[in-house]
Amino acid sequence: MKQKLKWLSVFCLFINIIQMYFIYIIPKNDSVSGPFLWLVFSVPITIIQVILFLRFLVTEEHKKRQLLILGILNFVLTALPFGILLQYY
Repeated sequence: MKQKLKWLSVFCLFINIIQMYFIYIIPKNDSVSGPFLWLVFSVPITIIQVILFLRFLVTEEHKKRQLLILGILNFVLTALPFGILLQYY
């Protein structure tokens, strides 16, 4: 279970990095495609991360430190696009 959570967290981290790249190439003046593309990327990632965090809380492993660091990093990388896009829209 711990290994599965770790790989899912690493996958979310990778998707977040791709999401940050797409935010920079989104046309800033287009009011339709920009937020739509952002929602397509960020909503599923946020849902996956909430599920991962809830599963992390249920896990009774002794070495949760790596999972906690990955989880915090994922949440920061998910919140960062929200802040960037709020500046433009």
